[in-house]
Amino acid sequence: VSLGFMLLWVLVNSLMLGARTFDPFPYVLLNLVLAVITGMQAPLIMMSQNRQGDKDRLRADLDYQVNLKNELALAEVMRRLDVLESERLPLLFAEQNARLREQMGNGKQ
Repeated sequence: VSLGFMLLWVLVNSLMLGARTFDPFPYVLLNLVLAVITGMQAPLIMMSQNRQGDKDRLRADLDYQVNLKNELALAEVMRRLDVLESERLPLLFAEQNARLREQMGNGKQ
């Protein structure tokens, strides 16, 4: 849009109006208009970037909370596996060995 506006400005002032231009070649008025537009756009761009930064911080905080929750859940699973390994597994092996001995004893008779 702004490129089209600038081209139109230059064409109207250089070619169409001839000697009666309202903004001759150095286009001082065009530079002023562009400077004003830039001055108005800069704060808007900065505000939108600040809003995006706030959204990014919120998203990062939510990601952290989800990761922390998952880490705690994994720690609980690991704790339960440790309990299973240290307490239940020897009992299960002993029971399995007893059944194997029982079956081998029944097989010999």
